[in-house]
Amino acid sequence: LIFIALGFIQTIFQADLRYEYIVLSSFFWRVSSLLFLILAVRLNLGLAFIVISFLLAEAVRFIILYVPSRKFVDIKLPTIDVKLWIELVKKAFPIYITSLLVATIRNIDVMILTKVKGFAEVGLYLAPYRLCDMSLSLPIMLMGSVFPLMSKFYQQDLNIFRKIYQKSFDILSVCGILLTVLVLVVGGKIIILLFGPDFVRSAPAFRILIFSSLFVYLAIGSGILLIVVGKQKANMWFYLLGASLNIMLNLILIPRLGFIGAAVSNVITMLLIISLTFY
Repeated sequence: LIFIALGFIQTIFQADLRYEYIVLSSFFWRVSSLLFLILAVRLNLGLAFIVISFLLAEAVRFIILYVPSRKFVDIKLPTIDVKLWIELVKKAFPIYITSLLVATIRNIDVMILTKVKGFAEVGLYLAPYRLCDMSLSLPIMLMGSVFPLMSKFYQQDLNIFRKIYQKSFDILSVCGILLTVLVLVVGGKIIILLFGPDFVRSAPAFRILIFSSLFVYLAIGSGILLIVVGKQKANMWFYLLGASLNIMLNLILIPRLGFIGAAVSNVITMLLIISLTFY
């Protein structure tokens, strides 16, 4: 939570349109997460090290952002401005709740899987899950880059605003579809190459989870659009429904199907959210 809170530093680069630092930090965060996970699996270090590896990856991202940020601003201790704080909290609260719901969707399956099936199935699930998570770097970086432009032109020129949104959607749609086809064709070989033959059982989950990534590629632009137009509350309700469905599906499917059930629950949840977002 501390590193997530300190992530506000990236807004410094967004304001100055210096996205190379954000891209760099996000890239190394996801790469380090994957490398730490592979290390934990290869050396059989256990679930505790996997959790610690996520913290180490967050630390890597923070350092990469903090060091260059000092060139742009002198970060000082916070001052008290009650009116400003109240206004910011009112606008940001739905986004905060949405972030908590996203975190719930991303972690509840692992928690239930650990409780019901044990660490072995968690390892088989986390291998493809982290690969799919790493694949989300592109849509996150792209939409993080165009978000300030969308906010600007929503107020100034709706035609340019629509063009930016449509272009972003076109790019991410093509990339998401190509990535999905790639995983469906050679997903098993990718798993064996990175994690070894013992994880060949993870291949079906990889082919299922990639559809969740595809839905993110398709829907992330609409989520950003809702924030730009001041409809972040709608986004919050969509993710509340998604998180509720996700918990219910995990409780039903994991006892029956194990980590495959967790993957199916994830995909169905993202399908619901993308449907609501587009609607």
